[in-house]
Amino acid sequence: MRHYLFVLLLLLIIGCGQKNRKQPTHWSRYEMRHPIIEDTVTDSGLSIEEYTDTIETYIDSLKFGVKRKTKLELLRICTNGDFIAKIKLYQANGSRWTLRDTLDVPATGLRELSPFFSDFNSDGYSDLLFISNEAARGANTMQTLVLYDHRNQRLIRIRNSENYPNLEYNKKLKCIDALIFTGGMTTSFLRIEKDSLIEFANVDLFNKYITVTTIDQSGKRKIIEQVKNRFTGFERFSNYNPLKVNSLAE
Repeated sequence: MRHYLFVLLLLLIIGCGQKNRKQPTHWSRYEMRHPIIEDTVTDSGLSIEEYTDTIETYIDSLKFGVKRKTKLELLRICTNGDFIAKIKLYQANGSRWTLRDTLDVPATGLRELSPFFSDFNSDGYSDLLFISNEAARGANTMQTLVLYDHRNQRLIRIRNSENYPNLEYNKKLKCIDALIFTGGMTTSFLRIEKDSLIEFANVDLFNKYITVTTIDQSGKRKIIEQVKNRFTGFERFSNYNPLKVNSLAE
C-alpha cells in the first residue's frame, strides 16, 4: 500500500513540473508612487537628502513585439532629482523570461510616461512611444520612439524622435507624422532610416496661408503649393499631395 502511495505522489510531482513548464504568465500591470526621500551620509560625515526610487512601472507581455513571447518593462526612476526611463526587453524561454536588452533614456519628472503601442515601421510588430520630455509650449508633447527589432530581439531607440512632437503613425502614407505648434502649426511627414526620423515633406499653416514643402534625399527643400487657408482652425494634415486633413473640418 505504501508503495502505491509513493508512486502516486511521484506522478503528481512530475505532473506539476510539466504544468509549470508551459508558457510564462502574461503580464499587464501599471504602478505609480511618489519618490522616497532618504538620508544618506557622505564620506565626510555630512548627511544629504537623496531621492532614489522607481516611481512609475509598466509591465506588459501583450502589446509590444510578439504577443505572449516578449515582455516589456518600462520604469521611471528618480535619483537625486534626475529622472530616467529604463526599458527592459525579455524573451519567453519555456516557463521563464530571459533578459535580451535594456535601454536608458532621460525622462521628465513632471509628466507620466503614458506609453502607447503601435507598429510604427510597418514590420508587423508593435513598437513603443512614451513621453520623455517637456516642451516650451504646452501643446507640444515630446516623446521617445523605441522600435522592436524582431530579427535581433533588441530595442532600437529613434534618437531624434524628441525633435518631432505629437507623433502618430500615418496609415495612408505608411509613415510617421508629427504635429508641431509654433507661431502657427506644422505637420511633418517622416520616414524611419536606421535609428533616425527623416523629414520628407511638411505642411505649414501660418497666418492666412498654407505652404506645402517637399524635401529630397539631399535635404533640398521645394515649395510645391501655397494656398490661402480655407480652414476655420488649426488642423493636422494626413496628406500633403493632395492636401488633406485628418479631421472633419474640411
